[in-house]
Amino acid sequence: MMPSTPGPSSLTPSNHHCFNNEALLSNIRFTPHIVLAITNGGYQDSNMVGNFPKFGPVYYNKASIANILSFAKVVQMVCRARYYGYLTILFC
Repeated sequence: MMPSTPGPSSLTPSNHHCFNNEALLSNIRFTPHIVLAITNGGYQDSNMVGNFPKFGPVYYNKASIANILSFAKVVQMVCRARYYGYLTILFC
């Protein structure tokens, strides 16, 4: 397993937010809505959620390799985002 990263590290085409760093979240709890993420690196089940400031509930999985924000969900939140291939800038 890779160590937790200090903050959100990826804005991806994922269809859900998933964090591995519990220090960034509050009110971490179990949820009956389990998400199964299938990627080219394998899969993982996430059955916990926590609250991330300004974004609300996000899935929490300490086995995740990064803190992941879904690009689509960020844009739905009326945040304007610019993606430069190596850098993403959010305007919320």
